Amino acid sequence: MDGNILLGIGIAERSQLLKGYASIGMFTNELYRNKGIGRTMIHHLKEWCYDNHLNPICGCWYYNVHSKQTLESAGMVSKTRLLNVKVT
Repeated sequence: MDGNILLGIGIAERSQLLKGYASIGMFTNELYRNKGIGRTMIHHLKEWCYDNHLNPICGCWYYNVHSKQTLESAGMVSKTRLLNVKVT
């Protein structure tokens, strides 16, 4: 190994449905989670969006508590709530 480690990846994709918006997201290498890497990626992706006159939006599954915490720690705000309802 040459000492290069992939800490994570990020993506920003211009929305084809909402003009002026971009969906952003990230995935952090499991060995390096809880070190602020995901938050840093989201901050950089948000900066890219603002530099390109886009509003960043993102989301995660209702059960992905860690992802939601990462997004919120990067300044994203949840405006909706998804519920897991089991009908018996």
